[in-house]
Amino acid sequence: MTAVYCMTSSTIFLGCKKYIRIMAGCSFRDTCRKLFINLEILPLPSQYILFLLMFLIRNKSHFFVTSEKHHINTRQHSKFHQPSVNVAKYQNGVYYLGAIVFCELHSVIKTEFNIPKKFEVILQKFLNEKFFYSLVKYFNFQER
Repeated sequence: MTAVYCMTSSTIFLGCKKYIRIMAGCSFRDTCRKLFINLEILPLPSQYILFLLMFLIRNKSHFFVTSEKHHINTRQHSKFHQPSVNVAKYQNGVYYLGAIVFCELHSVIKTEFNIPKKFEVILQKFLNEKFFYSLVKYFNFQER
């Protein structure tokens, strides 16, 4: 019988921080925030945001903008439409969460959505500067 090990994202993130400290020759009590910034490594939550948004760009055909659903000019006309679902498995999936993360994205970055390479570079720079340790910090970020 083979043992199956399940690692949660917090365990992986803690391991990542441990290896960053080893690479930098720091104590286990030193903060990793500046190490991540100096080494230009995105923390796990920021990597997740990056990959969610890049998935969204590469699979634009699976998403539609609210203005495509109806032709009324509202404040939400340029946001991706999210179907109303109550299934947690779908709400935590890349299709639903990717649209929500994109809607919360800074408007300057959203303008480059149609140019994937430029969008990725600007997004990586933004994530390196703002440095989100969790999705909650990303959603609570005020400078939109």
